[in-house]
Amino acid sequence: MTDPDQIPEPLLAEWVALHRRIAELEAAELQRRQTETALGQSQEQLALFHRLGQRLAESLELYDVAQRALDDVCAVVGALRGVLLVREPDGHHLQVVDVSGYDDESVKALDRRVRLQIGDGLAGWVAAHRQSAVVADVTQDGRWQPVAGIDDWVRSALSVPLVNRDELVGVLSVYDEQESFYQDDHRRLIESVAAAVAAAVATARLYQQAQQRLQGLTNLNRASLAVISSLDLDEVLAQIVDLTSSVVHSDYTSVVLVDARDQPEL
Repeated sequence: MTDPDQIPEPLLAEWVALHRRIAELEAAELQRRQTETALGQSQEQLALFHRLGQRLAESLELYDVAQRALDDVCAVVGALRGVLLVREPDGHHLQVVDVSGYDDESVKALDRRVRLQIGDGLAGWVAAHRQSAVVADVTQDGRWQPVAGIDDWVRSALSVPLVNRDELVGVLSVYDEQESFYQDDHRRLIESVAAAVAAAVATARLYQQAQQRLQGLTNLNRASLAVISSLDLDEVLAQIVDLTSSVVHSDYTSVVLVDARDQPEL
């Protein structure tokens, strides 16, 4: 680099002006790159909005909606794996409804194994505080509770709460094997679509509950018809047990009959 002290006085002003112009061009180029990056992110965000809106509107099945949302989010942020959890009706637990790369039976088996309570683990913390969390290294974060053989490979994580009409719906989390993989840009991107995902999941949950109530009423009606359409006590009782079990989703159902001979006479 030329030493200004060695430049003749008549040329010094031109030298200063030239370097000032170079600095201005470098600043303009930096601004252009930042603008280009921001536009790229905006286009990516709009594309995700559009794609999610279309895909989420195609189904009312909870597990299908969760899978569609998770697949799109993971693809955009480059996540190796994602998990979508939904708050259970008891208000205290989170149900695993989709894990990228898992089939339905594997997801249900994982949910039974994990049985995550709100407040426990990273996702539970996010649910309890309704606040996103970006973790550069989960092994150094006290909130992280790995499941042996399932997510012990994870190094970085990003979890975002799903809130619809001020009600917690669930948590969406993405994971990667590299430390510090997720940045604030990833967080902002997922947060920008979280409301749409939460609304779709909430709608699917309402549809699921309505279907369950309808099935329950149908089964009760069948039980009533069974009682009045047969004179075989054993057949009637067997149908009542089967239908009642399906209505209340119990693992064990029994009917106990009272022996009329043991009743006091009036």
